[in-house]
Order: sequence, then structure tokens, then C-alpha cells
Amino acid sequence: IDNVTKKENIGVCLDTCHLNDSGVDLVNFDEYLNEFDAKIGVHYIKCIHINDSKNEKGAHKDRHENFGFGTIGFDTLINIQTLNLSDNNISYEGISVFSENYYKIKSTLKCLNLNSNLLNDNGIACLSKCDFANIEIIKLKRNNIGMDGIAHFIMLFVYMHCLVRLDLNENNLGSDGISLLTKKLNELKLLRRFVDNG
Repeated sequence: IDNVTKKENIGVCLDTCHLNDSGVDLVNFDEYLNEFDAKIGVHYIKCIHINDSKNEKGAHKDRHENFGFGTIGFDTLINIQTLNLSDNNISYEGISVFSENYYKIKSTLKCLNLNSNLLNDNGIACLSKCDFANIEIIKLKRNNIGMDGIAHFIMLFVYMHCLVRLDLNENNLGSDGISLLTKKLNELKLLRRFVDNG
């Protein structure tokens, strides 16, 4: 990368099998990302190919296995697809930065945890600009989301083909917000999917 003139035209694909087989401890994936950021820069990561391995860590081979059936395991791999930003006092300013950069991680992220932050209706309106087409779980418990925030957020439901769980407990939706949310979920035939998944 150092020898490339137009660095904006290149990127890095991380492969979990390759990382495991080269000796990276994927249980501590965040530590690896910190190391990668210090040496190369995480902004170069354009995608993460998440797959399991037939080999023990450090085997220096390259034998892919189906997701969850190899030596890396389901629990480790699913954590790589989770972004946990809970309990970070994230408000409008923080979520604005997140929304501007979300496109960099949207292809691999399955679970977004924003529980216990300071998100209000303006923050949710900003978050609603993200492309959540691949996301399966969004956690927004214990924020300050009201009727206006829900009105913005439900517009995304049309594009959330993979969403199976949405946690909005302990917010300020009120009966009108809950009614609006339920109505939209019914219109899109999503309510049964949500109920079936808790």
C-alpha cells in the first residue's frame, strides 16, 4: 500500500479463514483490528469474507469450512458481525459520524447494538439515512426515542429484508408511537416475523 500512488483506489479484504490459519486469534478480533489500524489503517478494509476453517489456528494452510462447522466456530464468527456501541453516551453528534461512515461496514454487519445511549428523535432521523438492508438485529433499548424518531425509522422497514429483531424497550414511544410502529409492521407483514423472533 505504501508504494501505491492512488491509495483511494485500493482496499483490503480480510478473510477469517486466512487470518485463523495464519495465527490470528479471532476471539479477540477487536485487538486484531486495533493492530491492523496501527500498521495499515482500518479505513482500507472494504469487506470481510467470513467463513470457517478446517484447520487449527496457525496451521498455515487455507482450507475453508462452512460457517460454524470449523475450528473458528459460530460464536466467534458471529461476534465479528456485531458492532457493540452500547453504553457510550452517543448522542446526535456521534451518530452523525457513524451514519457518514456506515457504508464502510454495511456489507458485513449483522447486529448493531446502540442500547443505553443518548439517542433522541434527531439522532434516529440521522441514523435513518443508513442502508440497513443486510442488518438482522438492531438494539436501541434505553435511549430517548419518541414518536418523531419512530416516524423516521419506520420508513427504513421497506428496505430491511433481513431484520428479525428490533429492541426499542425503555424509550419514550408512548401509545401513539407504538401504534404507528405496529401499524407499519402489519402493513409490511413483518409483525409475525418479529413476534416469532422475540
